[in-house]
Amino acid sequence: MTNNVNDLSVRLSQAGIPLNEPTSPAQLQTPWFVRALQAFSGWLAALFLLGFIAMGVVFMVESPAASLGLGLVMIGAAYGLFCKARGDVLEHLALAVSLAGQLLIAWALVEFWNVSTYLWWSLLALQCALALVMPSQVHRTFSAFAASLALYMVLAVNAMAPAAGGLVLLALALLWLNEFRCPGRIQDVQAWGYGLLIGLLMMQGLAHSGHSFAFWFDAQSTNAFAWSAPWLNAVLVALSLALLLYTIPHSKTHWGLYLSPLALLLVSFYAPSVGQGLVVVLLGFAIGHRLVLGLGVLSLLMGIGSYYYWLDATLLTKALTLLVLGGGLLALRWTLLKWLSVAENSPSTSMMLKAKRNRWIIVLTTVVVLVAVNWAIWQKEHHLAEGEIVYLELAPVDPRSLMQGDYMALNFALGNQIQSALHQSERDEDSLKTRNGHVVVRLDEQRIAHFQRLDEGTSLRDDEQRLRYRLRNGQVRFATDAFFFQEGYGERYEPARYGQFRVNTKGEPLLVALYNAELTKLGESVK
Repeated sequence: MTNNVNDLSVRLSQAGIPLNEPTSPAQLQTPWFVRALQAFSGWLAALFLLGFIAMGVVFMVESPAASLGLGLVMIGAAYGLFCKARGDVLEHLALAVSLAGQLLIAWALVEFWNVSTYLWWSLLALQCALALVMPSQVHRTFSAFAASLALYMVLAVNAMAPAAGGLVLLALALLWLNEFRCPGRIQDVQAWGYGLLIGLLMMQGLAHSGHSFAFWFDAQSTNAFAWSAPWLNAVLVALSLALLLYTIPHSKTHWGLYLSPLALLLVSFYAPSVGQGLVVVLLGFAIGHRLVLGLGVLSLLMGIGSYYYWLDATLLTKALTLLVLGGGLLALRWTLLKWLSVAENSPSTSMMLKAKRNRWIIVLTTVVVLVAVNWAIWQKEHHLAEGEIVYLELAPVDPRSLMQGDYMALNFALGNQIQSALHQSERDEDSLKTRNGHVVVRLDEQRIAHFQRLDEGTSLRDDEQRLRYRLRNGQVRFATDAFFFQEGYGERYEPARYGQFRVNTKGEPLLVALYNAELTKLGESVK
């Protein structure tokens, strides 16, 4: 390979093509697995060192002032190690020492102020200072991430948590749009941007899982301006997009382009995470940063998912909202493309026709997907509205699997009776693992179902109903084997005795709600 390169250099020189030879040899990059091993060595050394120190100064933890002083000393020592570090071992050793010092300071602050606003303001100030001072990109990223979570907690204590995502997004846009404004701090700005972006994803992930990062404040946080938090978040998201549009230069921008922040304001109010993810995607595309663009796509998908599984609105309402929002954004895009000025070097006719054809393919595909999804949702809603009401009795289940987070595992007495009937009629055990079928039940005056027989296609009496079941891994299921409810509402469903189903003309059941022994609907708040 070296000979070939030398021969090529000689031939280029003979042809009169000058070559810019590097004055210094290129530095070889350390392979990633070597760096990972060095980082592991640094953390291992830090664990032994911190364990040795903890054995000697464990009594200091009992004193908040001593913990605060020791934490500051350890952060100072970490700063010195960062300044001397020329490899991953010392850098990660310093990072571990710094994290231990931060934990000691946090422990002291908890002793001073308990869990209050002053605690989170102090931690926010600490992380902002470390993000500015520490000479390590990894530490700057972590400090920016921790600062975003501390900001979330500050607002959560004051019942303003929804506005945290908008503030972090605005700071994120300001950083990435001014990435090259200070050439000497480009890497620092990138580290801060990555940390804030990870923090934004953490907030959206918690919203998607249905858990609040400050769950212990939900019942006690009060604020006269708490009602304005969703609107403030929407305004901040729209402001971030307006800043993006203002910063990115255009040859000739039509005034209609600035209508998009107003549309995004409405999107962010009804689906906050969707608006945030959309701005991050546009930010990554505008600055040409693939990692930011990819994380923006992840943020957008998490936002759509968290809104789609939001329990305070019906499935049809959420689907129609997403349909209207998506259609509005597509209409706005089409309008803006009509308004924007044509570039000086216009593409050829064939390229324009190809782009137009591809655009129509995307639009038609999107329309087909939306129509198919919303048709399926409409069928489910029609099923819930028009189906016959049938109550199935719940069978006892293992108490350890009854309540699991935000859903209840379901088992029906009718399913156990179907299994017994199947075992009597079938000798092949493999056929009892996976199959579909129908069962005939008798409905009493309260429309509670009682097992009659397995369906053989015979005619039904007036008080009989045909139900479709599925047999999966030897377990009989009717529509679902779990009932989902809002986080923290588990006690309301503990008296559940019956499941109410809506059954269509094909015998397909759809679970609606759970009822107690007196057939009173559970889950509704007592007024």
